Parts: sequence; C-alpha cells; structure tokens
Amino acid sequence: MATMQRTTFVTARLLVVAAAFGAVSLGPARPVAASRRPLQCNFPGLASRWSGEGNVLDGVDGNHGTPSSNPGYVAGKVGRAFSLAGVRDRVEIPSSAGIDFTEADDYTVALWMRSGPHSNIHPAIVEKWTELTPSTGYPYAIRLNTDAIGPAGTVAAAAYDGVQVVRAVSDRRVDDDAWHHVAAVYRHSSRRIELYLDGALNAVGTWDFALGQTANGVPLLFGVRSAAFPDREHDLEYDGLLDEVEIYSRPLSRIEVALLALSPDAHGRGKLVKRARRLLDARGSLIRRAIRVAARACR
Repeated sequence: MATMQRTTFVTARLLVVAAAFGAVSLGPARPVAASRRPLQCNFPGLASRWSGEGNVLDGVDGNHGTPSSNPGYVAGKVGRAFSLAGVRDRVEIPSSAGIDFTEADDYTVALWMRSGPHSNIHPAIVEKWTELTPSTGYPYAIRLNTDAIGPAGTVAAAAYDGVQVVRAVSDRRVDDDAWHHVAAVYRHSSRRIELYLDGALNAVGTWDFALGQTANGVPLLFGVRSAAFPDREHDLEYDGLLDEVEIYSRPLSRIEVALLALSPDAHGRGKLVKRARRLLDARGSLIRRAIRVAARACR
C-alpha cells in the first residue's frame, strides 16, 4: 500500500510538471496572465491618449472628445479602435494648451491606422485645423495622399502657418488594409519633421525659413478636416480605423518610436527589447543599453 501511494504521488507530481510545460492538459485553460497582455509605453511628456475603447475619453488628461455621425468601435490593434467608415464619422476634441503647439515647440503625434485605398482628395486622419479661415495655421496634420501632394496611399505629416506649409511625405503606401504605426516627430528647434512608419524612420521634411504661428486654438479632429464645410467633408474624410492616438509634448527619440510600434505585439519586456534591437540594428553596447532603459516605460 505504501509503495502504491508513493507511486501515485510521484505520478501526480510529474503530471503537474508536464502540464506546466504544456505537455499535458489538466483541464480548461486558465485566463491569460497579466504579463501576457500587450505592453503599453508611457514615456515622459505624454499629454493625451485616445484609445477608442468604446468611448472618446482621453486616458491621460481631460481632453475628452465628442463623437459625431456615430463613429463605431471595432477590434483594433490594441483592444478596441475607432471605426470612421460611415459618412462624416468623426471625433472632435476641444483645443487645450496641452495639445496645441507653437512654431517654437517640439512635439510628437503617434497613432495606429488601418485603411484601404481612398479616391477623395485629402483624407484627414488626425488634424488640428477646421479650415474656417484658411489663413489660420495648424501645428499638426496627418493625412493620406491621393496624388494631391504625394503618391497615392502614402501618408504626410505637416504643419502650417497660414501661408507656408512644411511636411514630410512617406515613400511607401499604408492603404493596404493592414495596421500601420505612424509617428510624426516635430522638431521646430531644428526645422525638421521626422515621419516614422512601423517604428522606422521613413521620411524627413526640412525647411530653411522662419515658420509663423501654428498654434490655433481650434478643435482637434479625427477622421475629417473640417466640420464647417459639409459640402467638402466627403473630399476630406478618412474612411478607416484609428487606434491609440497619442500626443507628446516633446520629440520622441527613434528608440521610443520603435518601442511604441513594437509594444502591442511584444508580450513581455524582454521580447520587446530584442525586437527593438533588431529593428534598430543595435550593435553597440550604448544603444543596446539605451533600448533597455527606455523599455522600462513599457508595461
């Protein structure tokens, strides 16, 4: 009897160990541990984040939005996402000092987008301009191109002072119905806009003149340029998905942008660091350490 009890106990212990390594199943699967959830990066300077989790709330500050024409919510890159597929679907966010910037500021706008080809003129993905008075500038606008200011399907990040516009235009399409991370890093201090696609620097726009006022005090819009011209809204509509729209009050580094783009698919900080090292071709010890340090903001 003692031998049988000992054998049964050892067998049970072996089953537990085997189950821990996935060799056998001891019953229904348990809920996924928190450590297996997608990581989210919260770097210093994060001013606002709109995640589209069934609402238009700002998860960082009080810059909450108002939906118009009933935008939907569908499965996104991270949780849920804004679906701006209907006629004149949009989100409008009142202006505030935290999301309005002057020509002397450095800042970053980042987002996830997914759409197919467009035939209209300037699909506005994220834009802080209502076009009520064309002479009013804007600190940032991220639009799809349809051969108007760049090859069809590419994306542009721009700033405007009411007279002169500065922009960076991507050299590859993003209208392939796949998720793409877009980050526009505005470095007015060095007269430079850096446009990143999926974590990698894709285009740079520079200028050699003094840009005028860009802060405008007007609402931030998702999905359309202007709520003031119904007859033009179709030309300016973005028909697609939008997720994790973030605004930083400082320019993110290329390491931070890479981590933002990689974090939703990296279940664990160790994997995130490894993927960032591959994306950035980080061979030196200093950059490898910098990636590791920056990744501490991703949880």
